[in-house]
Amino acid sequence: HSFIRNQLPTSIWRRLMALFGGKSLVDDIDAIIDLVNNWNVMHCNPYKLKLNSKKRAHPSSILDNMIATPAKKSKLNDSFAGYARNCLIDLETEARTKLCELAAEALKKVFNKDLNEQQIEDLLSKQLSRPKHGRGAIDLPCFRLVPLFGYKEEAKKEGKKGKKDKKAKKVPNMSANEIAEQLNKYISTAIQQNTGVLFLSNPFSKVECENGHINAYLTAAYLGQIIPFILDADNSYLSPLPPAGEKVMVEYSQPNTHKAFHVGHMRNVALGDCLVRLFEHCGYQTIAANYFGDEGAHVAKCIWLLKKQMEEEKLDLNKIEKTHNNLGEWLGMKYAEAVSKLDLNTYTKYPYPGVIVAKVLSKQKHPDANDAAKKIPKSWHVVEVEYKDKSGETKKSTVICGGTDYEVGNLVPYVPVGERYKDKVAEKKDMKGVVSEGVIMSALECGVELPPLAKPKEEESKADAEKDSKGKKKKKKKGKKAEEAPVKDGRIYLIEQFHPKAQIGDKLTELGKFDQKLGDVVEIWQKYVTEQQGTLQKIEEGGNKEYELWMRTRQWSLDEFKKIYAWLGARFDKDFFESECSKDSRRLVDEYYKKGIFVKSEGAIGCQLDDQKLGFCMLLKSNGSGLYATKDLSLAQRKFSEFAIDKSIYVVDSAQSHHFKQVFATLKKMGYKQAEKCKHLAYSYVRLAEGKMATRTGNVVLFSELVDLLREDINQQYLNEKREKGAKEKWTEEELKEAERAISVGAIRYGMLNHDNDKEIVFDLKKWTLGTGNTGPYLMYACARINSIAKKVPFPESVKKEEIDYSVLEQDELAMQILFELSHFQMKVQDICENTSPSQLCDYLFSICQLFSKWYANKDNSIKETKDEQLKAVRLQFSEAVGRTIKVGVQLLGITPLERM
Repeated sequence: HSFIRNQLPTSIWRRLMALFGGKSLVDDIDAIIDLVNNWNVMHCNPYKLKLNSKKRAHPSSILDNMIATPAKKSKLNDSFAGYARNCLIDLETEARTKLCELAAEALKKVFNKDLNEQQIEDLLSKQLSRPKHGRGAIDLPCFRLVPLFGYKEEAKKEGKKGKKDKKAKKVPNMSANEIAEQLNKYISTAIQQNTGVLFLSNPFSKVECENGHINAYLTAAYLGQIIPFILDADNSYLSPLPPAGEKVMVEYSQPNTHKAFHVGHMRNVALGDCLVRLFEHCGYQTIAANYFGDEGAHVAKCIWLLKKQMEEEKLDLNKIEKTHNNLGEWLGMKYAEAVSKLDLNTYTKYPYPGVIVAKVLSKQKHPDANDAAKKIPKSWHVVEVEYKDKSGETKKSTVICGGTDYEVGNLVPYVPVGERYKDKVAEKKDMKGVVSEGVIMSALECGVELPPLAKPKEEESKADAEKDSKGKKKKKKKGKKAEEAPVKDGRIYLIEQFHPKAQIGDKLTELGKFDQKLGDVVEIWQKYVTEQQGTLQKIEEGGNKEYELWMRTRQWSLDEFKKIYAWLGARFDKDFFESECSKDSRRLVDEYYKKGIFVKSEGAIGCQLDDQKLGFCMLLKSNGSGLYATKDLSLAQRKFSEFAIDKSIYVVDSAQSHHFKQVFATLKKMGYKQAEKCKHLAYSYVRLAEGKMATRTGNVVLFSELVDLLREDINQQYLNEKREKGAKEKWTEEELKEAERAISVGAIRYGMLNHDNDKEIVFDLKKWTLGTGNTGPYLMYACARINSIAKKVPFPESVKKEEIDYSVLEQDELAMQILFELSHFQMKVQDICENTSPSQLCDYLFSICQLFSKWYANKDNSIKETKDEQLKAVRLQFSEAVGRTIKVGVQLLGITPLERM
């Protein structure tokens, strides 16, 4: 058992253990060696075990004979029930195995170099790669073989006069090119005569030698095997892989209730749903999960406004339910309205409560300005200001001001001690020996843009010096530009220039308010904020009107999300809710604090992750409230305990990367082994051409708007002509509706997936819906077009399918290239799944579509006009195999292919 475990790659071992439950696979160790040598298993490295030259059997026959007892054979059959065995075939790996065997055989026969298993692995197998287009299917470089032949020393070379003789260099006895040429001769002969390891099984048409490389070409008969494997309806090569023995949960979408679903959310759904499909195809037991953000400040803001409008404006929710089709979007509009009402910027252009008007009484240089040791900035001045406090009493304060362009008598914005400034409280502060009381604000800090600063005279003279005699600017020599420090605009905001009626003690917020009919805007704003915070507390307490309103509107959002997922064809097996995790999360923190895993720091409780350079992961604030990390730990606990998952994928935007690093590191310290297999799939944002999308500002394309835009575009491009009288093809209205939805979903899904995860996407509906280029509709069209071939051209009756000879494609270079691409579909899908990178699947499918389109456009490849019945049969099957591969591929992307288009 341990011998087998040490010999097999992890991926194969995992699959075998899933089949046999960790027990002994066979009674005879020779049987497992024979199995590994002959069974075409994905990613199986044939050089882990001793090789022999027996003909490689089809996986089905090996599987039927590998079990030593009837009980084990029955168990295997039960395990494989519902799974196709042909999906494990890997023609490329098989051919690579043969090439390595040939090279090892040639080294022994030609050079008497008998390689051991490890040498074959390191010097041959690991060096294999795919050559550039047009140079075969497999590339074997011979550079690592050079040391086998030893080195010799060159004769010493005499140095120049006055210099020592040069040391003799060691040169190889044989160069890589010489080795490659000799091996190539032997392998070429073996291919022509079908001798040695090629006896009865030869995948190669020829090999070529170039610059120390051996490039092997595969035969059409060998590659053509993939066609019947693909077309076998009951045992297709394209079928999902057998169980991998691991359970995976993919958590994606995670929308917030009481917010509108917009086009930016589509990227997460497209990525997550595609990953669910990929993991399932690769044999993982996959759970698709959602995590709804149904509590928090954003919910309280919306509920606060609804309750306020129900009480003050007689808002009738029953009427809203009857008259609005998209209640989730209506709630999103109310949320945006609430955000606006709770933002001081809505009421005044100076959203700085606590800032008042003060008068400059005196301005003097800092007393230690001439002391070089203290390094006091030149702009620092000791300023005395006069202002009025909240009671109206006139007071004076001393302030160290680093601003410019103000004089005695000017009215300036002033933050007294005790008031907030830049999210901090203004305090008395020692500024190099002088106590500063409060802050004088610059125009820039007040959000006021003044005319650009004039250039200093020395800069103007420098600019003049750079001009030639004709007044033109001299060309600068190329080189790295010196980085110039940006000039800081420290000009103080002179209030009297903009507000002539301003007086000492006036609030800056009142001077800048937009609606003069309003009362004190800060008081209004603070009243709203206090009410909203009270709403949040009441929702958490439960058993009140706010809680009932939350539950009712929460369901509106959830119902709308379900409709959206149904339209997209996205699946979810389990719904988690943020509100459910809050209670358990605090218990979790208490438990692990008592265990000593979590620690207290400045009143807050969290996990210290300095050893991993991740800082302090705060889990409970000093006021006892939890954070997102707290709830994510609680959620992870539920995933591990209730669902016994081995791997957990979180599809969340890249802004949360540090958050998840901390969460996973904390889970590991808590003792969860699954933390090693937790992965954050980070992705970048989707933006509009005008800029970043934001629900709170309304700069979004809502889901309902997106559907309308897609419907209009798809019908105009593709479907309206089907409705016209005299149309060549008759389409029912039901077909047209289904096509409209399918093409719309294909366009939006592919547009979101056809980008690297870390690349920002600019939403471009017109481009994404095109039927040409790298788009979803183009792939759907290619699939439908290929399907139509078999309907137009009947299969030749004179040709028996089991006797088709694929060698007729030997001279068709493009067809051979396509066959090679088809033959590693399963390996490609596994790599994409492992890398969680669906964009690679888009690239792969688009490449096949392009290659086939080029092949099909060539008149010499005409199927209908072909006189040769055997060739016609091969081309028909070839086309069908390409079509089925594209179909399965686009289905993995979450796109539904159409029979006609």
